[in-house]
Amino acid sequence: MFEHIAELAIRRSRLILIVAVVAVALMGVLGAGAFGKLLGGGYDDPASPSTRAGKVIDQKFGGETNLVLLVRAAEGRVDAPAAQHSGRALVADLKKNPNLENVISYWDTAGPDLLSRDGREAMVLAHVKGDDTERGENAKSVIDAYAGPYEGALTVQAGGGAAVTSEMGTQAGEDLVLAESIAVPLTLILLLLVFGSMVAAILPLAIGTIAIVGT
Repeated sequence: MFEHIAELAIRRSRLILIVAVVAVALMGVLGAGAFGKLLGGGYDDPASPSTRAGKVIDQKFGGETNLVLLVRAAEGRVDAPAAQHSGRALVADLKKNPNLENVISYWDTAGPDLLSRDGREAMVLAHVKGDDTERGENAKSVIDAYAGPYEGALTVQAGGGAAVTSEMGTQAGEDLVLAESIAVPLTLILLLLVFGSMVAAILPLAIGTIAIVGT
């Protein structure tokens, strides 16, 4: 069988090349939509007691806290007039955000557990809505909107499970691009040294590209 395939490739090399290029182009067009359908998460057993308890918490108690905002006053304490005014404005905006629920802050409760010992930092707790994939995207939108200086009186930093999920997704994408940008040129150099020909060196990479796009 392999002899017949080799003979066909030699006799119809131009036709096979044209068919391969067209096939890769079509597969690329069809496969481009796959990235939007790939979902993150899915590590929890939906029938496990912990997962079922989490669903009850989400439905009846507004969800567990998975986003923690650490708010620091630019000057003085967070309960000083300027910082307190900005803090209440921040919390009001967060409560209006459709991606958040169960927002609790020091400015709402005056709870000492949400205030640092020196009084310069306070916490805002919230639950980010959505499944594993949506939660990371929703957390990213909140972090992008509020992290950093806020109204000149506060500085906001983000943490919690949802923030970690968001950062992991972003970092994984950046690391993948960096890894491939290093690996592909090095692989091409090694193949060139082994085969001694640019055409022969490019061939394995071309086959790999076709396999990835086709898959």
